[in-house]
Amino acid sequence: MKIRLENISKQYHETLAVDDLTLHIGDGELVSLLGPSGCGKSTTLAMIAGLEMPTSGRVIFDNDIVNDVPAESRDIGMVFQNYALYPHMTVLENIMFPLKMRKISKEQRIEKAMAIARWMQLEDLVNRKPSKLSGGQQQRVAIARALVKEPKILLLDEPLSNLDARLRIELRDEIRQLQKKLKITTIFVTHDQEEAMSISDKILLMDKGVFQQYASPKEMYEKPVNTFVASFLGNPQMNLLPNDDFMDTKAKTTVGIRPEDFVVVPSKGSYQGQITSVQTLGKELYLGIQLHNEKVTACVSWDHRYDVGDTIELDIKKHHLFDAKGKRIDYEEI
Repeated sequence: MKIRLENISKQYHETLAVDDLTLHIGDGELVSLLGPSGCGKSTTLAMIAGLEMPTSGRVIFDNDIVNDVPAESRDIGMVFQNYALYPHMTVLENIMFPLKMRKISKEQRIEKAMAIARWMQLEDLVNRKPSKLSGGQQQRVAIARALVKEPKILLLDEPLSNLDARLRIELRDEIRQLQKKLKITTIFVTHDQEEAMSISDKILLMDKGVFQQYASPKEMYEKPVNTFVASFLGNPQMNLLPNDDFMDTKAKTTVGIRPEDFVVVPSKGSYQGQITSVQTLGKELYLGIQLHNEKVTACVSWDHRYDVGDTIELDIKKHHLFDAKGKRIDYEEI
């Protein structure tokens, strides 16, 4: 199912939570709504779900305006951060519950629930109560319950944030594989940029209720439209520096350099800096470097020993330019 938001806004008293948002999501796409806390992503999801009414604008599923359609009639499955399982029911009963509400026969309920339980690796747990499950297993049950009624849209609101890092990676991969298999239009709310980058066809990045960029993870990372996007996406974040020492341009601009785009060279580099910190992180090192009047972060390999106080020579593989208002300048515009 295709989803279109046309000039959607949501006002809570004095707070404009979502400001004139227009968004098109293709049939079968997985789109992440990404941004810091309070950016409007969960409010946007709630308006798509029918849990909140837009103050203005239209929510459209395929060709139907659904602003006045109640949540229970929108043919969606929804998964929340807190699982929201019924503690007195078994896993199987939890998964079957939406089918029971649709008056589907018990035999069909069991058949459909067991099929989705197998998909979600829950077949050996169907007789347990939620209190006897791990966090990852409980979230699998919540996802199975959302999918068992075969909705046209799946909405996931921070579904992995209560899990440890290893489980988050495991379950997000499972969600992506399942979504591709079912070809179900999916919206995934997260504040975790790595999660959004790994799972999405496209990402909508928001800040303070305002649309910032809507693009594939690759495009957003390689061509951020402004300094907010540039600094939000990437870990460590992009170095944003005054252009004076780096570019020969007359206009007041900011140069952006991702840490991995610094290259340490043996001698006669374009820039010379002094190492102020060394952070070991798995297969990479993060170097803090005093470069001219600025402190930058460079991401380098282990092929050389680096110590605080060392002077190093650097080249830059790629840079980005932003104007005085923080908007991207493409090289051909200079």
